[in-house]
Amino acid sequence: MELRFGHFNPKLLKELFVFSSFIFMNLVVNQVNWNVDRYIIGWFRGTVEVAVYSVAAQLNTYYLSFSTAISSVYIPRVNQMVAAKCSKKELTALFTRIGRLQFLVLALVACLLIFFGKAFISLWAGRDYAGAYGMALLLMLPVTIPLIQNLGIEIQRAMNLHKFRSWVYLFIALGNVLISIPLVRAYGGLGAALGTAFALFLGNIVIMNLYYHKKIGLNIFFFGKQISVILPGLILPVLCGYLILRFVDLMDIPRFIVFALLFVFIYILSVWFFSLNAYEKELVLKPLKRVSERFRKR
Repeated sequence: MELRFGHFNPKLLKELFVFSSFIFMNLVVNQVNWNVDRYIIGWFRGTVEVAVYSVAAQLNTYYLSFSTAISSVYIPRVNQMVAAKCSKKELTALFTRIGRLQFLVLALVACLLIFFGKAFISLWAGRDYAGAYGMALLLMLPVTIPLIQNLGIEIQRAMNLHKFRSWVYLFIALGNVLISIPLVRAYGGLGAALGTAFALFLGNIVIMNLYYHKKIGLNIFFFGKQISVILPGLILPVLCGYLILRFVDLMDIPRFIVFALLFVFIYILSVWFFSLNAYEKELVLKPLKRVSERFRKR
């Protein structure tokens, strides 16, 4: 590649600057939004409450990473499709297909948190941090819908329509601060998590889905319908999780591991028979077939 430092294109440089500025703005606001609660809690409630909230925030960070690990793989594909001027129907199909995969993973993690999270936090961080369980639920469950729509962020950027999201996130952060201050004073760390959950619900789920549907051209009703098809496969795991939570003492580490693995096994079987479509089953079977063929050759 030959670099030339002359004959700059001012128009192109301006477009690059504006494009990058809004991405940078979104990254900064995102960091502020996820970290401001700690400062508010520390100001009004002290360091002990901050430590408890930090456990919930750390679990939430792991939760966020599960989703981005899937959607980030498809960034080149999205840019290629937008550059080739693919139809909105094709973009919706990809958006929905990846969203379903993300939901299958996040639903498992969310169920594990709901049924095993309290025991896990007590075993991992200590009984003094058991209060982080409710905070983690408030932080993680409302953000599930935005997380399974992560590919939409890349579609916005590829179409150069990401500015609106950056402004929405700025107002989410401001709203989070304004809502969290009185809630923290009344309920401590739980109030901070509740304020963040409300701000994220209003901005990410309500406003951004309207934007996806009206401006970006993604069929959110089709997306929601395809996600709802997965739900029957969650009935059996949820029932088993409730029975485990109701009748099993999970404060013993070996017992906790056994029942957590049992729950994962039940979840996999249930979604395989009641939730997965042909494409998703093929994603699982194809690598297994390759492995079996290699063993046969040996």
